[in-house]
Amino acid sequence: MRFSGDVAATFASRLILVGFGVASSVLTARYLGPVGRGSLATLTALAGIGLQLGNLGLHASNTYQVSRRPDLLSPVWANSLRTASYLGLFLTLLTLGCAALFPGVLGEIPLPLLLPATLCIPFQLLVLFGLNLLVGLGRVPLFNSLELIFRGLGVAGLFILLVVLHGDVRWVLILNLMVAAGGAVVVARILGGMVRKTGTGESRTSFALFRSSVGYGAKAYVAALLAYLIVRSDMLLVNMLRGASDAGVYSIAVQITDLIYLLPMSIGLVLFPRLTRHHEGDPVFALKVARHTAFLMLILCAAAAILAHPVIKLLYGESFLPAVKALWWLLPGIWAYGVCNQVATQLASAGMPLPAVLVWIPPLLLNVILNLAWIPRWGIQGAAASSSVAYFLVLALHLFLWKRRIRGSWVDALILRRSDLKDLGASAGMESWS
Repeated sequence: MRFSGDVAATFASRLILVGFGVASSVLTARYLGPVGRGSLATLTALAGIGLQLGNLGLHASNTYQVSRRPDLLSPVWANSLRTASYLGLFLTLLTLGCAALFPGVLGEIPLPLLLPATLCIPFQLLVLFGLNLLVGLGRVPLFNSLELIFRGLGVAGLFILLVVLHGDVRWVLILNLMVAAGGAVVVARILGGMVRKTGTGESRTSFALFRSSVGYGAKAYVAALLAYLIVRSDMLLVNMLRGASDAGVYSIAVQITDLIYLLPMSIGLVLFPRLTRHHEGDPVFALKVARHTAFLMLILCAAAAILAHPVIKLLYGESFLPAVKALWWLLPGIWAYGVCNQVATQLASAGMPLPAVLVWIPPLLLNVILNLAWIPRWGIQGAAASSSVAYFLVLALHLFLWKRRIRGSWVDALILRRSDLKDLGASAGMESWS
């Protein structure tokens, strides 16, 4: 029950976070105008690039390390504190330096505005590392609560700043910095208290552990980057080959599949620490979760296919209706990609073997090749179809790799005990995930 409850709560929190994101987008667009909104988006994107490129995959490694050995919390947290401070400051200075050397990146945006945006990086790194430690320790409800609180306070502060005080971009950036700093303080106090309860005294860094963390994190980071390129390459190629108008229409189909993918992403987030505690994973349990995911994703995809036309017409207008057929072509692929998430989670929990990283390369190459061939001929439907083919290849390769990694008989893992089969009934939903 706890597993299914954590999954449901995580999925609900992801949906609420999406709502907060929409609210923030509407507020900044209406009260800052196109120029202000564009400046804010550019500055936060630059800071976000620095954050994503420089986190070394340590957030995934943190979850992995403390899931396997909770007694490592003290040195892992100490390493996280030092890394967030030093690496965050370096990334801040690097981003500022690059912007100063290449002013064309900022355009007409004043360079001083980039300072509060980049100063967020050390605090955001600390929050990122800390929250993933909570996931690894099994504190998923606390993880969800903190994310909702931080984002909710940000939206509330944005409303007061823009609607009541009529602030500008500079003050929005300062607000973001304050929220990031406050979040870092809260996370630091919570984890510091957990470390003290372990009776190990003050946290001490461990270079050997840091080296191990970077080794795992680098593989997780490369795998995530390749997966991201597979998912987003079609969007870039549509814009390049068919123009901004088709890209805008196609983005609606992509946005809907992103919402559907929140479910397997939430399941994977909760599943990963549970499997990692078994060191080599729990193949039977992972298979049960994959089957549940496949069933639930089938329901969501079928509902999206049925509701796509009326919903898109109502929300976006008739000019965006071509997105419906593109979505239909994307849905089989997002089903396969959602199921693959649980298989990839099983491989990551077993130490992220190198083949689990390299397995993403053939689908990426296939997706790019098919996009280049099909987009000029069939437009956004060709892009959607090529993505679905690539996603099914991702699933097939992961299943092949999973089969080789599982210890013992694959047949025994596939043919579950009769008692387990009862748990897999559709009427049981997710309650059998105990």
